[in-house]
Amino acid sequence: MLQALSEDAGQAANTKPAAIDRLTGVATAARRPSLADFLRALLAAIEGIKRPRAGHLPADFRLSDGSMACLVTCLLNLTPEAMIDASYVKRFRQREREARAESPS
Repeated sequence: MLQALSEDAGQAANTKPAAIDRLTGVATAARRPSLADFLRALLAAIEGIKRPRAGHLPADFRLSDGSMACLVTCLLNLTPEAMIDASYVKRFRQREREARAESPS
């Protein structure tokens, strides 16, 4: 597979790999994997399954910071030392809002 990709890339000098869906793009946007990447991807997945997008969650569904911290801790099977809390999620959401506000539309 890698050989085929490199051959294709060699044929077009401006070829760049790209995600084929929003969730993959969100999950692979960072340079280094982190809890923030996982949170970003999880939130994108939740957004993707809300109604009117033919999902099963109500359009106004939102997990509290504490619920999101608990969910991430369980999903990633974090050790007690690595567990995240509501304040981590709150800071993450604030940074995301600030980044969206600063980025050109």
